[in-house]
Amino acid sequence: MSGKFGTALMFVGLMALAWVSYEPSATRSPASLGPSVKAKSFALSKGDVLKHTKKLRGPLSAKVALRGAKPEEPGDTFVLVGEILSESNLSEVTYEFNLPADVELINGVVKGKIQNIVANEPREIELTLKQNAFDNKQIHLVASGSKGGMIFADSAQFNTLLEEQFRTSQKELLESTEQNAPRYKVFH
Repeated sequence: MSGKFGTALMFVGLMALAWVSYEPSATRSPASLGPSVKAKSFALSKGDVLKHTKKLRGPLSAKVALRGAKPEEPGDTFVLVGEILSESNLSEVTYEFNLPADVELINGVVKGKIQNIVANEPREIELTLKQNAFDNKQIHLVASGSKGGMIFADSAQFNTLLEEQFRTSQKELLESTEQNAPRYKVFH
């Protein structure tokens, strides 16, 4: 008996859902635009397509770059510079470099706070490191701050041996995408 009752209850529920979803009008509008707006066709240009494929950024940005020569062999030392930039004045920014096990800190501070960040004036943190392995290692910098009750952060990555190849590949991919991006039409 309970099996038939469950099946009947499911049938009634599905019928109610279908009835609520039924819309007799042949011209539907996107829900976010409201019933008074008719559906339209939108064409996006190449610029529009590329504009929305980039990482969204807050008011804080972090970068990591090599200063001087890159490590070629185990035991080589190298200098990394972390750059933190804010679009607005901040009283404090917290930063941390995440070093892999085969990269040794020789000089500098991997975790700290920078006080009184002035808008659009980059602040640098310099580290001297030693590469203890022959394979590529990834070093990350994470920076975070807050203003007006909002907390925001950014991160950057540096590859000890392959950074140049990654940047070249990234540039080539972006150029190819800009040249070959098709035109899209979005129908609502």
